[in-house]
Amino acid sequence: MVALSQEAQSHLERYLRQIKVALRGNPSIDADEVERDVLGHIDTELSGQPEPIGATRLLHVLDRLGPPDEWLPVEDHPAWRRPFEAFQSGPGDWRLAYLTFGSFVAGPALFMGRMILWPLPPLLFALSFLLARVTLALFDEHGEQVGPRRWLIYPPLVVWYGAFVVALVGGPVLLTTIFVSDDLMLRSGLIRWLGGPTWMPVLCSFMLLFGTWWMLLGLLLSKFLGGVHAAFWPFADWFERPHAMRVALLGSVVFVLSGAILALLKWS
Repeated sequence: MVALSQEAQSHLERYLRQIKVALRGNPSIDADEVERDVLGHIDTELSGQPEPIGATRLLHVLDRLGPPDEWLPVEDHPAWRRPFEAFQSGPGDWRLAYLTFGSFVAGPALFMGRMILWPLPPLLFALSFLLARVTLALFDEHGEQVGPRRWLIYPPLVVWYGAFVVALVGGPVLLTTIFVSDDLMLRSGLIRWLGGPTWMPVLCSFMLLFGTWWMLLGLLLSKFLGGVHAAFWPFADWFERPHAMRVALLGSVVFVLSGAILALLKWS
C-alpha cells in the first residue's frame, strides 16, 4: 500500500468505515473483500507517485470510486431509506434539508389553525425530527459535509434533544413533583412531616431526590456511552465516562448537602 499523509489516511479510514456501515447486515457481500478491492484500486492508481500521497490526490481516486453506499446494490438498500434517497441526488442537494425545516415549522404553525387538522401538527413535528436524523445519516454515509444546511436540519434536533435532556435530568423526580402537587392528602402529610409549609424543607427534600437520581444517572450513563452518543447524535460525541462521573459526583454533593440541611431543620 502506498504511503499516505495523515490527512489522506483520515479520509481513507472514513471512506472504509462508511462502506462497512453501508454493507452492515447484508451477508451476500463480504465487507472485507470490498475493502481489499478498494485498497488495491487505490494502490494501483497512486503507485509510482511521490509519497506520501496527499489528501487531494486520494480524494480524486475516491471520487472515481463513487460514494460508499454505491458498493451496495440499490435493491439491497433498506426499504425505509429508498424514499429519502430519491431526495438526495448528490452533493449540495438541499431538498431533504428544506423538507426537514418545512415539517418543523408547519407543525407549530398548524396549531394556530383549525382543530380539524388534528393530529397533523404533532405528527409533522415528530416527522421533522425523524427527517433530520435520516438526512444526517445519509450525509454521513456519502461522506458529505452538512455545511450551511445545518441551519435547516439542526433546529428540530435541538428542540427534541432539549426536551430529552430535561426529562433525563428531571427523571422520576419530575413525576414525583407532579404527583405530590396534585394529591392534597399527600401534600398535607408531607408538610406536617417537614414541620410546616416553609420553603427551605420542601426545597431540601426535592434536592435530596434530585441528588439521588443524578448519582444513579451518572453511573448509568458511564455504562452506556454508546447509547448517549446514538441518542443525541451528532451533538454528544464529546460525552465520555469522566463527564458521566461528574454528573454522579454532582448528585453526591447535592445529596449530602441537602440531606444535612434537612436533618438540621428537622431535629433542631
